[in-house]
Amino acid sequence: MNPLTAALFILFAGGMLSSHKNRYSTAIKTAIAIITFGILSLKISDLVFFTNFKPDAFLFTSNLKGNQMAVATVVNFVLIAVALYFSTKRGLRVIALSQLMSLLALSVSSIYICAYLFNLNSIIGVSVITPMAIHTAVCFILLGALVLFIHPRQGFMKTITSESVGGIVTRKTLPLIILIPFVIGYLSLTGQRKGLYNSEFSMAIFVVITSLLCAVIMWQYGKMINVIHRVWKSTESDLNSSIAETKNLNHEIETKNNVLTYTAVDLEGKIRQLEEFNKIVAHNLRGPAGSIQMLINMVLESDSDQEKLDFLALLKESSKDLIDTLTELVAIMEVRLNTQIPFDDCSFAEIISKVEHMLKGEMISKKASIVMNLKMPGLKYPKVYLESIFYNMISNALKYSKKDEQPFIEISSELTDNKTRLTFKDNGIGIDLARHSNQLFKLHQTFHQGYDSKGIGLFMTKNQIETFGGSISIKSEPGRGSEFTIIL
Repeated sequence: MNPLTAALFILFAGGMLSSHKNRYSTAIKTAIAIITFGILSLKISDLVFFTNFKPDAFLFTSNLKGNQMAVATVVNFVLIAVALYFSTKRGLRVIALSQLMSLLALSVSSIYICAYLFNLNSIIGVSVITPMAIHTAVCFILLGALVLFIHPRQGFMKTITSESVGGIVTRKTLPLIILIPFVIGYLSLTGQRKGLYNSEFSMAIFVVITSLLCAVIMWQYGKMINVIHRVWKSTESDLNSSIAETKNLNHEIETKNNVLTYTAVDLEGKIRQLEEFNKIVAHNLRGPAGSIQMLINMVLESDSDQEKLDFLALLKESSKDLIDTLTELVAIMEVRLNTQIPFDDCSFAEIISKVEHMLKGEMISKKASIVMNLKMPGLKYPKVYLESIFYNMISNALKYSKKDEQPFIEISSELTDNKTRLTFKDNGIGIDLARHSNQLFKLHQTFHQGYDSKGIGLFMTKNQIETFGGSISIKSEPGRGSEFTIIL
């Protein structure tokens, strides 16, 4: 081996090893490529322009003894240097070009290895100066492979090193494809040289055996593909089964979630209904109970037998109204829990009369009067709710009446835009809406001192109206009464 060739091999090997996992690897590889280019440019100028300046003879004068660097060696070093230089750059095309240069160097070296194995002197001596030595060719094979694996996951090497089916098949077949032609060619040429057959028969043997071996390789390749296909089909079937099971599970989960959601909504509605019924019971029974207590006091305080009889008759009516209210509430509570509150045919006049009886004691004591202007006689609505709404409107008008003026309550109804419009107008003390409009329908909000009020009536009335899509509004001024408008 030429000393300069050996020195360059050592330079390349040492530089590649030292740059492994080194932050200066790019600089080292670039420096090696530049040094190689510098030395080889002098060698190329001598070969092309006959400058008679031989860098190998200049550096190693005493050791050459006529051993000059071969042209093929120079070409391989140039290819390896170019490949090494491009390997330091980024980009898929540049890396692919680097690997292509390495493959060309491997091809040139393989030609000389093949020539030495087959003892083809005519090919060995094709160089103008000196043929490439076999150990030089082997070193180029190793060096070219080393450069190829600088970027094993990019360029041409990506297919070989891949963990996919293509990578596995390539790694299994590539060594056979490279080695088998060498072995067949060697055996064919050996038989020809020993006189067993002529060159034409040798070529025929080479072609036939190579074709058979390639067919065997393809057969093995087909078997592998079939195995992979079966595994893929089995996996696909399992995957489809899993997808079907997952869809079924998702459907079951969705169904159960819908049931739970419906149950939760239904339960919330039932709890809300129970809370409203609780408020209705507590609120609606206060009036009749208070009226009964007031009539009892009137009976005890009266000195006239006729008045006592009249009060007792009123007491009987109030007791009957109390029982009727309790009966209706019990009937509503006994409705099956999975059904909605029933809508009844409600008469406004009947409900007003019933509320008058429930509040008879207070109306007598305050000498209150109710005037009805009912253009709409009634509507379909949950009766217990509508009675509670009327009761709250009338009882509030009585409760917040002026002490020096008889309470006057006007109740009217009419059809507006296919909806029932109810109006409750009184001459009571009124409400300062500028101060209290935002708190008017909130729970436990009271706006007048000295009255027996818990701030429940208007809150409950608004909820009962809005439960079925209605609305309530108010017009009021302090000292000038209030007017409530209800849309049902």
